[in-house]
Amino acid sequence: MKSIPAFYPPAELFLVPWNYQRKNGIDRVPLFTKKPDSWVLHEAETDDSLRWFRDLKKNLRFSHLWFGKDGEIEQYGDLRRISWAQVRGNKWGWSLETAGHADEPLTDAQLTALARWHVWCGAKDQIANSVNGRGIGTHSMGGAAWGGHACPGVIRAGQRKEIIRRARKIRAEQRKEHDMELGDIVYTETNGVPVDVRMCLRSVYRLGLAISNNDTVGDVNVIRAAVEGDKK
Repeated sequence: MKSIPAFYPPAELFLVPWNYQRKNGIDRVPLFTKKPDSWVLHEAETDDSLRWFRDLKKNLRFSHLWFGKDGEIEQYGDLRRISWAQVRGNKWGWSLETAGHADEPLTDAQLTALARWHVWCGAKDQIANSVNGRGIGTHSMGGAAWGGHACPGVIRAGQRKEIIRRARKIRAEQRKEHDMELGDIVYTETNGVPVDVRMCLRSVYRLGLAISNNDTVGDVNVIRAAVEGDKK
């Protein structure tokens, strides 16, 4: 199973101080049995943070993450563990709250922050409208079994395509940055023999090469092979 990181790096932590001890033979906050490929979009019906989750020691009620209107992010639950937020749908995927109300759209900052999360967590680029789907779902799609909520509302549910569009753009930019590493390498040849190499330091370290005292790269042929291999 692919490992699940416990924390989302951009988030400020306000973790629920749950008790991991088993009760009646059941783990009170069970682990996901496999890394989720999906997450559920919620709306908080408030502009305020939900950090009060950490005070609910008895009920252990929490969502994994909260996204504010300015793009700020808070984390309330270990990402390796199943949250409470979706009743029977808790095992379906991570639960993400968004500040605001069902009758207003997600802000530009929220959309970008959610897209970055989507890329980071590795969820599928799909819209899920039923519990049989994968990707980005909604609290409402689970019906009574998921608590009978209308959350996050039609407006925000309709913005899931925009989240995926932005996520794909972020991935493309990341690939472009990666490609530029080898693209920054320039070499010239005389009669087929490399004689001059200029490259960014990132690429030097990535290829495991050494720079001599006169600022030349140690193994020109390794660089040429890497560049030509990257172009195939």
